[in-house]
Amino acid sequence: MVMDGLSATRRPLVLAIAEGALRGVLAAHLTLHDHMPIICTDHLDPALGPALRAAAILVIEETLIAAAPEQWAETLRDQCWGGALIVIVHFMPDGVRETEGIALVDRAMAVSAVPELVAKWQASGTRLLNLPD
Repeated sequence: MVMDGLSATRRPLVLAIAEGALRGVLAAHLTLHDHMPIICTDHLDPALGPALRAAAILVIEETLIAAAPEQWAETLRDQCWGGALIVIVHFMPDGVRETEGIALVDRAMAVSAVPELVAKWQASGTRLLNLPD
């Protein structure tokens, strides 16, 4: 089953990271782990159309989300991001819970944790709450 050119078995992956060094290293590690991320610095870019936003796993740096931490998930959902969300954070915020399909990853662990989490989510349909061991 294909949705507007997007595979139903493997979700597209969007990497929205403002900081160039982290963006490059993370993109390289994801590619080495057989993931082909769409790389951008603005997750609101109109080129990222509705079908992509509905299906993609979004890896986003917290500084790109114009909301308080407790409103991150709601804000991204309001921006039509319907797939799994991985928010890369500088500090783990108080009062923000991970829920199904939403994970917080400490920036210091992002290069190793994000590829593992994406692989597990691709295999399971995003039904994982915990970061990789």
